[in-house]
Amino acid sequence: MPRIEFGQQSLYYTVAGDGPPVVLLHGFCGDHRVWESVVPGLRGQYRVITPDLPGCGRSGLPAALEIPLMADAVVRLLDALEIAAAPVIGHSMGGYVALEVAARHPGRLSALGLVHSHPFARVNDEEPGVRRRSIAFMERYGAALFVKQSIPAAFAPGYPDRLEVEKQTYRALETPTAGLVACQRAMLHRADHTTTLRACSVPVLQIHGRHDTVVPTAIQEAMSILAPQTRVHWLPAAGHFGPAEAPKAVSRLLRQFLAATS
Repeated sequence: MPRIEFGQQSLYYTVAGDGPPVVLLHGFCGDHRVWESVVPGLRGQYRVITPDLPGCGRSGLPAALEIPLMADAVVRLLDALEIAAAPVIGHSMGGYVALEVAARHPGRLSALGLVHSHPFARVNDEEPGVRRRSIAFMERYGAALFVKQSIPAAFAPGYPDRLEVEKQTYRALETPTAGLVACQRAMLHRADHTTTLRACSVPVLQIHGRHDTVVPTAIQEAMSILAPQTRVHWLPAAGHFGPAEAPKAVSRLLRQFLAATS
């Protein structure tokens, strides 16, 4: 299993294909496998790198997990793989990490992708309270009930593939409660990257779901005009899990974006 050392922990990652590198970052309650149905459409042309972010999947949990630390872990992985710069595409929480890479290490990414993600510190005034309550709930009762409620709710209403929903839910349950709590706390204290996105000098891709209740339509529309070199796409039947709900469409959009920015 490929791993690199990062601080006192190890970072797990996978690599598929040959060609120019592209980094795909997963979201909250996930790991590198959220991209598994997208990777086949990319690996024939690209070297697709999918890490488990710190505290997630098979990667270790640092003592103090923050979004900037996750971004530093991504850069550490680029160093280990001898990659000077690459497109960094993030799903949900992975988008927060990609934006942090853009802010802290702007020379290390050649393009930026935000998939069901956004640059704002909060989507509404209720978000901090919701995150604090979920942290308190998981610390008291464990993460199982939280995961079993939140993952299905992130899919579009009426999404027909119940097996896919159950698979994503089961995988989320594999991450220990401590890791989910740490990620939730990291997102609670994330920075606002509106200025980062507005000042971004590399091409930007945004992929949104028309039925995404995690990143509301108003947020999607507000961020669509921020970056000067932005391509914006909406998945008409997707909620918050486009890489699982519409993997062929996401793969096609990524291929088009990467081809245009290479």
